[in-house]
Amino acid sequence: MLDLDQSAERSNEVFVESFRMKYTAEPHLPLWMAAEIMSFGQLFLFFRQLNRAEQQQLAAEFGVLPPVLESWLRCLNYVRNACAHHARLWNWELPIRPFVPDKKHRPDWHLPTTPANDRIYAVLLLLRHLLRHVAPNTHWKDRLLNPSSAVGAGSENSFRGERFLPRGSLRGKLIFWSDVVPNTPL
Repeated sequence: MLDLDQSAERSNEVFVESFRMKYTAEPHLPLWMAAEIMSFGQLFLFFRQLNRAEQQQLAAEFGVLPPVLESWLRCLNYVRNACAHHARLWNWELPIRPFVPDKKHRPDWHLPTTPANDRIYAVLLLLRHLLRHVAPNTHWKDRLLNPSSAVGAGSENSFRGERFLPRGSLRGKLIFWSDVVPNTPL
């Protein structure tokens, strides 16, 4: 709670200042406000502190089980920190690996084969999965895979999303290319 209070104190967000002025007797921000200023690490720790029923309810929103969502949040927190410190992601073995949903609950993750969880491709798959739930109309996938719209397009050092896909294989294509959000009950 101390870290969150410190984040609130450092925040320059208008809604935080407005809350502090209006509710002077309240020592803490309401949860919906606090979530807006939490770091990714704080969000991960918050999820871990939820009781089992709350974790199940939140994970069900994304069509996965709580241990899978927790591993994804942990992995995303690590990758986010790696990016913030300009670490290399290309051809890099993930030290913190996200769980691949099991075949029983998410058969769509295993077509045509089960994706490996030790490379950045696994992170792209889980980001794609999460985005299909929170922003189904996003064009993130298209921007990632289209070299002409990529960062530094046309330059020698341009980022090309297809480099992150497994070479010479259809692995993950059904998951990654599909725009349909599977409705598999848990």
